[in-house]
Amino acid sequence: MSGLFKLLTVIELMTALFFSTVTSVAQNTGAGKISHAEVGMYLGSPAMFVDGKPTAAMTYTVGGNRKEKFFRDFGKAGVHFVSFGVSPTTLPVWKGPDEYDFSSIDEIMNRAVKNNPKALIFPRVWLFSPPWWNKRNPGELMRFHDGATMKPMVRLGNTEFPSWASAKWRKDAAHCINRMIEHIKNQPYGGRVVGYHLVSGGTGEWYYYSNFVWFFNEPLENYLDYSRPQTEAFRRWLRNKYETTDKFRAAWHNNTVTFETAEIASKHDKLTTDHFLFFDPARSRHIIDTYDFEAELVADTISYFCGVVKEATDRKAFTGAFYCYVTGAVDKVYLATHSLLECPDIDFITSPSAYSFREPGTGYSTYRTLTKSVQLHGKLWWDENDYYTYLTPSSSWVEGWTGPRTFHNTQMQQIRQLSNQIMHASAGWWFDMSGGWFDSADSMEMITRLNDIAERSVHTNRESAAEIAVVVDEKSLLYVAMNGDLYRPLIMEQRMPVGKIGAPVDWI
Repeated sequence: MSGLFKLLTVIELMTALFFSTVTSVAQNTGAGKISHAEVGMYLGSPAMFVDGKPTAAMTYTVGGNRKEKFFRDFGKAGVHFVSFGVSPTTLPVWKGPDEYDFSSIDEIMNRAVKNNPKALIFPRVWLFSPPWWNKRNPGELMRFHDGATMKPMVRLGNTEFPSWASAKWRKDAAHCINRMIEHIKNQPYGGRVVGYHLVSGGTGEWYYYSNFVWFFNEPLENYLDYSRPQTEAFRRWLRNKYETTDKFRAAWHNNTVTFETAEIASKHDKLTTDHFLFFDPARSRHIIDTYDFEAELVADTISYFCGVVKEATDRKAFTGAFYCYVTGAVDKVYLATHSLLECPDIDFITSPSAYSFREPGTGYSTYRTLTKSVQLHGKLWWDENDYYTYLTPSSSWVEGWTGPRTFHNTQMQQIRQLSNQIMHASAGWWFDMSGGWFDSADSMEMITRLNDIAERSVHTNRESAAEIAVVVDEKSLLYVAMNGDLYRPLIMEQRMPVGKIGAPVDWI
């Protein structure tokens, strides 16, 4: 069977299955304790296994307004993987040195299990620091380009953040995570917790907080991180890369710089390219190295905390993070994808699907990552389906678009999205971001059918049918300005036309 014919067949089968009678084949997870959940290979691609049984791992993820009804409705629809945010590294949980109150985590866990007894929970664990810790450790906080530790930012208010490079914060936060996991193990719901999704940074997606504006392709006003821990980590990274002072000075074209005096590239330097949109390594190697280091540090931080979870759970829980937005974000923080893919402690990687062409009739679903590279490293791609529905309130998050106006258009978008997930052998979650986006009988019937199709699809051939490979060199993006002037037309805006090229494509 040719790749193109296989692709068309998937779409035809999706339509036929969706409008046929539902005969649920979702795995029977039972209400007893879950011993193990892990990612492994199945029929040609990584898949999630629970107690040795492969599953599509379709998930209900909820942000705010976590009503019992919503958990119950998705459970009745056969969706048993559940995720929601918990904040063990700040108030009200982390109250003081080795002082914790996990009652807020217990409450939401119990609510989920009460209303979906077969729930398989992997909480979205926010990695921050509480105000009392910030006051005790001012030297461990992120600092902006002007030395400030706090600035008003979109949806974050006046908040201070720990430096990801801080060994003190890593140690203290790791202890906090260990205490939380120990507590969870000893709760009645403990057997329903099978994994942990580790999040930090802007919107939990591991970019430096001030960089949220890349979403809208606006110039940055504030730059992070210029703290002492970050600077010291940068200097260690440089020593490891160049080994000798002579090699270092030659690369930076600077006869006086040393490993003890090197500084992170300034805001001015980051905004100043040498040739149009390009940084010249003969003039601006310090900028290129800064961006490279910042990305590698983020990947290292994710790897560190995934390792903490693995050790605390005796490797019986899976871990994951938002990352690898190589084809979907101008922010250079994602340019250490290869490093993260080599980490043995991370099992899944995720991002929201592309935000372009979401409106009905404008195009099709695309991913913001190098899906095949993720899979070739044995990692599961877990697509975040945060598509608005006809029940989503008008939103200012995406200027000029508030989502589908009818259930029919919502249904068409959701069928299209699941088709993409099946064709890429990826898992997926429905992100009920503010709660209630699927709160109707029609919506839950749709979810039931989609979940049924996803579960059946797991047991079909999941090997790639690609006839073309699109290769992206992530490190080459270190040499261009951090805006969309070049990146968008060369990479982001190629995803849609490449998909219409006439044969299936893998991005690597």
